[in-house]
Amino acid sequence: MCLIPRVIRFIGSGFLLLAAELDGFSAERTVLDLRNVPAANRRSAGVPGSSMASDGSGVRSPAKSYELPVRVRISKLTADQNGMQLTVELELLNTGTSQLSIPSCVDAQKAHGPKTFDRRILEFGLIFDSPKQIDKLMDVTYGSASNVGCSIRLNPGDSVLVIDEMRVPSQVLEFGGNIRAKAFVREVKIEDGRYHIQANSRRAESESVKAPL
Repeated sequence: MCLIPRVIRFIGSGFLLLAAELDGFSAERTVLDLRNVPAANRRSAGVPGSSMASDGSGVRSPAKSYELPVRVRISKLTADQNGMQLTVELELLNTGTSQLSIPSCVDAQKAHGPKTFDRRILEFGLIFDSPKQIDKLMDVTYGSASNVGCSIRLNPGDSVLVIDEMRVPSQVLEFGGNIRAKAFVREVKIEDGRYHIQANSRRAESESVKAPL
């Protein structure tokens, strides 16, 4: 069986659309590679504000939450020679019934500039478990409906492979062997017209895998 990969398109926000020619058929897979992104391309828009809502009784609650229709899976987890840095490959699968936009820019100012709308932030990282749980944010990406170059659109059943690197927390290195890890993803919706949090998704988590530490 002959499998010949070829690059179909490269987009400056850091993702590739790859095609594999297999016995005359073509299957496409999107790859968002966030490794080695220059610091100059990681401009911040600041921390979004948060608002508290009232139910009329004087009780105030945080922004509403929702389910993110995404299945998260660790496709590959590798460590460097010193075991202090991990290369993480995460598969995000659209489990919903409609098209899903995955924020893909690391430049917040590009994605969330003036007069942009339907702004979203995607946070993802790893949860280490042994003997206690330690959460580590790996990266943050930004997207909006106003900048199509800052989103990856997934149809139902489609997936994107996110590749990134992260330093292993020192507390995790102290655990020794038998460390397991799982990935998490959380989306934040930003209000139109002001940089405030409108809603937070509940965190989607993968199954745990043995960490190569």
